[in-house]
Amino acid sequence: MNLSKISKYEGDYLANWYHGKGKYTFDNGVIYEGEFYKGEFHGEGIMSYPNGGKYKGTWKNGILQNGDYIFKDGLNYKEPARWDYCTHKDRRFYYEIVNNIKNPEVSNYSELNKEIPESCYDTGDGYYDPEKGMIFSYDQKFLRYPNEDEEEWIKLKCRYNPSKIDPSNYNNEMFGYNDEVIKNVMREYKFKNYKMAQGNLNTIKEKNDY
Repeated sequence: MNLSKISKYEGDYLANWYHGKGKYTFDNGVIYEGEFYKGEFHGEGIMSYPNGGKYKGTWKNGILQNGDYIFKDGLNYKEPARWDYCTHKDRRFYYEIVNNIKNPEVSNYSELNKEIPESCYDTGDGYYDPEKGMIFSYDQKFLRYPNEDEEEWIKLKCRYNPSKIDPSNYNNEMFGYNDEVIKNVMREYKFKNYKMAQGNLNTIKEKNDY
């Protein structure tokens, strides 16, 4: 590892190697603080970024092996990003939740909890219709097709408006038979079970033939 005029190293040495415990500051302000072995990041260390985020991990011969990224507010990034903040039930950010910060003006926002069609998700700028696979504005004008990541985020985070129960068709409605989202899920479930059953039959046939 070579030092530029701006970057610097502070810590232990062994035969002119950065070796042991040390701190390396890059030109761009990123700081690694942890263990070194013969001039390379090796062992446990923390990479701190100018934006306040930190990456705690384990390095081997200068290559990151594993670790966790922690944002400035203390939120630990996880994959997949299934966090319990900024949901349709509580739209506050992580910092606001852990510090019990409440927004008294939230009820004044006219865009929150707008009326959307049944079996759709409120995306904030409109609504997502999973049956059509499209996002529309609140006045039902086409906006865009979401990619897979956005679709997953919408289903995980956004308010969902289920289909209402029709008293004349109570049994079907109660079990969600008329809900397009539930019907799609059931179609996928039945297809997977069909493929599994076909696989089992083929296996049995092969054994019998043998």
